[in-house]
Amino acid sequence: MLDLNVIKNFSLDKKSWKKVKLGDVVFEPKESVKDPIAEGIEHVVGLEHINSEDIHLRRSANIKESTTFTKKFKKGDVLFGRRRAYLKKAAKANFEGICSGDITVMRAKEELLLPELLPFLINNDKFFDFAITHSAGGLSPRVKFKDLANYELSLPSTKKQLELVVLFNQKDNYLQHQNSLLEKLQTLKNATLKSIYNHSSTPKNPSDVSSEIGYIPEGWAIEEQGSVVKFINGRAYKKTEWEEEGTPVIRLQNLTGTGEKYYYSKLDLPDKNYCDSGDLLYMWSATFGAIIWEGSRAIFHYHIWKIECDESKILKKFMFYNLEEITRRMMKQASGSTMPHITKEGMEKLKIALPTISKQVEFVSKLDKIMENINNTKSNISLFKKLSNNMIEQVF
Repeated sequence: MLDLNVIKNFSLDKKSWKKVKLGDVVFEPKESVKDPIAEGIEHVVGLEHINSEDIHLRRSANIKESTTFTKKFKKGDVLFGRRRAYLKKAAKANFEGICSGDITVMRAKEELLLPELLPFLINNDKFFDFAITHSAGGLSPRVKFKDLANYELSLPSTKKQLELVVLFNQKDNYLQHQNSLLEKLQTLKNATLKSIYNHSSTPKNPSDVSSEIGYIPEGWAIEEQGSVVKFINGRAYKKTEWEEEGTPVIRLQNLTGTGEKYYYSKLDLPDKNYCDSGDLLYMWSATFGAIIWEGSRAIFHYHIWKIECDESKILKKFMFYNLEEITRRMMKQASGSTMPHITKEGMEKLKIALPTISKQVEFVSKLDKIMENINNTKSNISLFKKLSNNMIEQVF
């Protein structure tokens, strides 16, 4: 079992370690297959099957599907995404197969490097930074193994490598456990949302009554969303209106975490264009999702709605979770390159089944507890990844 204090207080004395280049201890096996089916190969791996920052290869396509791939890999090899290395894709295969030419197959020279250590060596930020720096090409940069072979690192004795493998595997098992817990909590959340906000064509309980949106519990009311909440449009801005100071303007990237920089406005706008801490916002273009704003007074941009609830009929938090379920359902129905389409008018006319306020309080409490566990687990994973990355960087 992993002692987290070992990770927190991890330190190394590397004086006796030997400096090597990656090419000294790892090689690229250039094996190909002419007839995969005849050779009994079952798995085909493309870049899309490798998850970013995950040392495990969890997916593959079936060999019976049409493919032009011929590059062979064996169980235990590390498959590194050499195209767009900034995606940080490098995973250990637990089966043999064939893979895309945009994947570099790496295999340890076992007399120098334990194969079990290789996935951790490759899947670290220092190595990815090196790969990105040595990539060439325009829109789709690639890196060659001959350049990766020059990556410098220090290696300990085989005995010390074995100790590191044991520690790293414990670390990895802990992270997988946390990720599994998160997945279960998110499944529970989705199932709970569905049970509250989705209504089937058959009754769940003997007392359920038929309605235009399906069977609902007795005593619930059917309302158009526009009759119980108000969707307020954000304001579109011209570049000439951006300022370096004033009132912050919330854009999609500020809510999703993909961009921290705020623009500002000095315009004097109607009160409806501002939001305050605790207000309910909804991203409705390209990126979708509900947010309870927790910042200072701000202006919300055009691709965001502010939602005001008639709390005598619908609690703000009940509407927040309703929007979560609408988003989940909408994204599930979207396929491939089809972008979900949503309009203010459509959201206003969408019908919702409303329980009593006391029942809404009960549902919100249940969902809040699930969300608290989800957020705590996410925080644990984030902190552990940070500590783990510090440890990996010390080693490699």
